[in-house]
Amino acid sequence: MSVQDLPELLTVEEAAVLLRISRTTAYAEVTRFQATGGRAGIPVLRIGSRSLRVPKAALLKMMAGPEASGEGANDAA
Repeated sequence: MSVQDLPELLTVEEAAVLLRISRTTAYAEVTRFQATGGRAGIPVLRIGSRSLRVPKAALLKMMAGPEASGEGANDAA
């Protein structure tokens, strides 16, 4: 399955597989995302009171790094 074939909203476990990290690490990064107000960690949406979903677009942007979004060392200029 290619990245384009993935659903728009992934489970945390699916995101962990894509990132090649453990399930435990993925949940820790989701917690960090929530604790930092979205400044760090794996981007996640809470659906209802128990479901967490990772938006594919946000995950791909995160994986691309700050260079892809125009952020980075040249911001000070």
